[in-house]
Amino acid sequence: MNSDPVHAETVVLVLGIIPIAAIMVHKVIFGLLPFFGIGSIFRDIRSYTHWYEPPLEAPLAAIGGSNIQPASMLGSQPNDGADLGFLTLKCQAQQVSESKWLLSVVFELLNRTDSEIVFDDVHVRIFERDSFAPALDTISYFGDVWIARDNTLIKEDRSYSVSPADGFQLRLNVTATRVEGAPAYGASPTEKGGQLLVVFGIVIDYYIRRSGGHVERACRSSDSVYVLNSSGVLSGRAFFPVNQQSLISLRSSNGVTQSKATTKFFDRLGQYLEDHFAFRPRPKA
Repeated sequence: MNSDPVHAETVVLVLGIIPIAAIMVHKVIFGLLPFFGIGSIFRDIRSYTHWYEPPLEAPLAAIGGSNIQPASMLGSQPNDGADLGFLTLKCQAQQVSESKWLLSVVFELLNRTDSEIVFDDVHVRIFERDSFAPALDTISYFGDVWIARDNTLIKEDRSYSVSPADGFQLRLNVTATRVEGAPAYGASPTEKGGQLLVVFGIVIDYYIRRSGGHVERACRSSDSVYVLNSSGVLSGRAFFPVNQQSLISLRSSNGVTQSKATTKFFDRLGQYLEDHFAFRPRPKA
């Protein structure tokens, strides 16, 4: 019996190409959710109009607990020649559920200019996130780590200005939530416990009121990137800052026993630090 070519093509189209295309569309849409902060864990998100295009950053969420207050004993800050000094004081991590971590970074900002500085915004720049989701045969199955920063630190109805040689101490809270899902089978991303690895930095937007009324906009990257490690890549460490000096110490402390994965991770950290410190945004056209 001869088969009908038109009928065969229709069967291939209906049973093959269309389902695959639909799966790819689902995968793309759900894969982009974390970037836009869509999901039950991202509520009360506010958006700011930036004078430049920020790098991949964590969206805002109602986390609470962040604060900003005048700082003292700022003379201990090392001077790296920047107009705005940045010194990380401590990092704290609390695992609030099987899948979610609350991260706190406490840091100081010091005005090293002879003019007033006004803080404009705070960004969390994401460099790496890995959920170590198992490689399953299920089509479209994926894992991710959704990162959000607190929206209560810089309030729109208040000015945060600092005189020369003065500064602020800030606590910024961030959440990291591990999710897994298979959207092609109707399994939307949901929180699920497991190992994760996150690397991010902080970027401060500010402007300087120069003499004569000239306003100069600028930004300052944090003096470190911050690593949340529950993956076993670095044993015994959960949440900690990494700068160029401490990265050298990390490499030497692991010595010849470090795995290839750890070596590659250290190499990536070095690249993240270079990119972070060299970040100089260009104003929007």
